[in-house]
Amino acid sequence: MSATIHPDGFPMDRYVVGLLRLLDKIEYNDANWTPSDRLSTLRYCWMKGAHYFAQSHVQETLNLESEFVDARLATVVQMVVYSWSTVPLEVKVDLSFLMIAPKITLQQCARSGRIVSRVGLQIILGYDFSISNYLGLWIENAKFGGYAGSRQFPLFLRRLTGLGHAVGATLFPSEDFDDQELFGDITSAIVELDYYMFLVNDFISFYKEYEQEDMILVKNYARTESISVSDALDKVSQEAIEAADRLMCVFATKHPSVFKAIRAFMHGYRTKEVVASLDGSEAANRLRDYYEQAQKTGQILVAEWATPSIGDIVTQNKT
Repeated sequence: MSATIHPDGFPMDRYVVGLLRLLDKIEYNDANWTPSDRLSTLRYCWMKGAHYFAQSHVQETLNLESEFVDARLATVVQMVVYSWSTVPLEVKVDLSFLMIAPKITLQQCARSGRIVSRVGLQIILGYDFSISNYLGLWIENAKFGGYAGSRQFPLFLRRLTGLGHAVGATLFPSEDFDDQELFGDITSAIVELDYYMFLVNDFISFYKEYEQEDMILVKNYARTESISVSDALDKVSQEAIEAADRLMCVFATKHPSVFKAIRAFMHGYRTKEVVASLDGSEAANRLRDYYEQAQKTGQILVAEWATPSIGDIVTQNKT
């Protein structure tokens, strides 16, 4: 496995130790798919999404480059297939549309400098953004991460822009789960998975966002609490591990099907994010074992399934 150069000043030692602790905590072992089933599901969800976004009325309304939508759709399809592995196939397709809506909204905001039409996105994507989503986008678009001393601001902002209750709620479709019988299990899972998803995402993805992004949880913590970026990374890492611990402890004794869905999500969600840039420390060597397992389980090139492109379908439709 070849190592890549990590960003100057990046606290790699703390990152590696924190990531290893997290993977140990969730007992990482992504066995959700066989390689062939994973590939065929990726292709199916991609084709459904690509053909939808290639429609002329969708192209005209969104007014975004096909390459941009290609990239965002591929990211979302991959996340849904890897993480929501236990839900039915058509639910995965629906989730892909649900999850791409915030990404398109952010791009529209960046392009226009203002919040885009709520009605327009509801018509195109069938996703009803809440006032909280718009408030979060408005704050982020203004590049404001909170004043020093405003210690609640980073977590408040992150929850505004997150997927919220949709994360846990969509793991338990009605055809597989009786929400009356499992009411306590499902509602508790919705609460805990909300925190788990954005904390784990923000910790692991900090490596690739370190130089490019400023409005992220780690840097907002550093600003508002007047601590170093390294200490802020430790804080997010510890909060992610505690969120994982709550999920493992609370649901281990609850309904087996609920715990199975939660574990599958926890393992699949980060398969593609186990970082490859490692030094020779003992922690890094253990993490390399996790990385190689993730590569064996989930390494499928996007080019193998995200085809034809939306642009190609648009061209075909015109002939």
